[in-house]
Amino acid sequence: MSKESTSFMKEVIAELNEALECNGQPIRVNKELERCLVNLNSLNSLSENPSKLLANIKRILIESHSNSGLDFDLMLELLTALISKCPFEDVLSVFSIDDLIMSLQSDMLPLVNAACKVISRSYPKGLFANSQVFDILLNLYFDVNTDISVVNCIESALSELSSDELVRRRILVNNLPVLMAVRKGVEPIQMARLLQLLSIQCEYIDRSEFDEKLFTLQTAEIVKILDLDIVMFIHVLVYYTGLLR
Repeated sequence: MSKESTSFMKEVIAELNEALECNGQPIRVNKELERCLVNLNSLNSLSENPSKLLANIKRILIESHSNSGLDFDLMLELLTALISKCPFEDVLSVFSIDDLIMSLQSDMLPLVNAACKVISRSYPKGLFANSQVFDILLNLYFDVNTDISVVNCIESALSELSSDELVRRRILVNNLPVLMAVRKGVEPIQMARLLQLLSIQCEYIDRSEFDEKLFTLQTAEIVKILDLDIVMFIHVLVYYTGLLR
């Protein structure tokens, strides 16, 4: 990146920080968010230390209400771009594991989605595998009341991180009772999400990780699903088609 580009990006970030720190009018903040995102997307990496901007975004996500007039979708898009272009240790200096757990357990949708996006960029990918982060993610994932935007963020994170053996072990071994409870319950929404989760895992597992009682459905189970919900039966067909590839 040229000196001119570096200087300009530094100026853009400084102006956004100023707007965030002075609790500027939502219209101004949204304009600065968009300006920063457009310029950030044109870069391959970010040389400017993002810690101050990340801290301001975290503060706004915690303090603001959904009716504040701020464009939280735009803010989350900027957060995603930021964490993809800077070292993950810079992200962790602002979003600690305790912050992430608190965010996941909050009832603030933008904050939950922000935590999921940070977790999805973990480096190394198994960084949080020995914590309760994945337990919380799975509980949210299988909760039928969880907002679909959070479900999609969690799915994306699991897809991004499941190539790591430690992550798969946390999901498939530590959380086996949770997964089996969903299997036995045959609740259509939960079952569809379980099949999607297992499809993600199947892209990475080796033979030793394949637990037949979890990954395969008995004939009686398939018949029961067909009787309960034809859409669910289609999910099962798609799942088995994927397994056979």
